[in-house]
Amino acid sequence: MLATLTLASPASAEPRTHDGVYFQGTLGAGFMSTSGGGQALRGAAALESLSVGGTPFPGLALGASSLGAIGISPSGKLAAGTASDPSALHDPSLSIVLLGPFADYYFDPHAGFHMQAMAGYALVSARQSSNPSASDPQGLGFSLGLGQEVWVGDDWSVGVLGRFTLALPRYHDVSYPTFAPGIVASFTCH
Repeated sequence: MLATLTLASPASAEPRTHDGVYFQGTLGAGFMSTSGGGQALRGAAALESLSVGGTPFPGLALGASSLGAIGISPSGKLAAGTASDPSALHDPSLSIVLLGPFADYYFDPHAGFHMQAMAGYALVSARQSSNPSASDPQGLGFSLGLGQEVWVGDDWSVGVLGRFTLALPRYHDVSYPTFAPGIVASFTCH
């Protein structure tokens, strides 16, 4: 006599999908550089961003983002002198803030490979402690990133994102191109 054994299969779980409300924070490190008007500063940088939005189609998030980079002990020259003259730089600082709309596209709405793009208003600050009232160049800024995330919960994923930020601010008809490439850890609720 042959017995037939039937195994009950568990109910299929619905796959996790990048849809609904979108919230992402990032934190990482990179490099930063700006120059213009006889000035130049560069060095390591701490990078961060905060993005909030929604999903009109599974895998595509749209919304608003704030992205920042802060130079860590930048070096170079400001209008007062050169890097070879230690008295020329007094505790220099370098930072960039980019505000604007973003898009984050997941190539497969159920997986983690994605591309981000952002464009908006950029504010660059390059100054030293002896001249804290220096004016800040302003203008257009752009950011592009490519990353991979893994699911750690029904709506949460974590990952790594390579990001390149470019700002093209101006002050008194002088352009101060600024760039900040880096790698950040991403924490996404989507």
